[in-house]
Amino acid sequence: ALLRLAAGIVVVPSLPPVGREAHRDWIEKEIRAWQAVGVNQFEANVPGQVRLIRRLGARVWAGPGLAVMNQAAAAFWQGQAEMFVASPELTGRELLDLQRPERCCVLAYGRIPYMITEQCAAREVRGRCAPTGSTVMQLTDRRQEAMLVQTHCRLCYSEILSEKPVSLLGKLTPKHPETWRVVLTTETRQEISALWKALAAERQPSYAVSLGHWEKGVD
Repeated sequence: ALLRLAAGIVVVPSLPPVGREAHRDWIEKEIRAWQAVGVNQFEANVPGQVRLIRRLGARVWAGPGLAVMNQAAAAFWQGQAEMFVASPELTGRELLDLQRPERCCVLAYGRIPYMITEQCAAREVRGRCAPTGSTVMQLTDRRQEAMLVQTHCRLCYSEILSEKPVSLLGKLTPKHPETWRVVLTTETRQEISALWKALAAERQPSYAVSLGHWEKGVD
């Protein structure tokens, strides 16, 4: 991150999608540490984080946890945030109907969380939390379908992620100005290389991906 700052690249740390009172001091300490090295924009994922970011004199990005799902929400955050992320739960038609303004960011690639839980998969399976504070594990349900679980042991929560990355490359159109969001988790070096080529060509990568909610919304 420091090298990116030195190169003039904007760094925007994403705050966790949980908002327990016990987290506030830790998050505030992290924000102040980033500010000490010149970072002053932060992505909020629960409403209380918006107030905290502003109280510390920083600028707000509205993350996917704030669920921008309609034109009213988009118009609100366009006036309140430097950038906002359209909900990954929107269908392709709903995304087009959002009339995305310049400050809208769309998830073009990445795994999406099915659930956020306080149950620590690392502790349940291995008997202890991840020593690095975060790890990715694979669980298999009763139908033998695999799911990825990313643990965040410093704040004691886990995210159950889609097994395949969602990719809307080739589906998104330049009809509306937007910023594409790319989220990496367990991609190999070869997959990342293939992804960059796919991004440049605006087509799907050469490995298995999903369209997510592009064709079907949330029931």
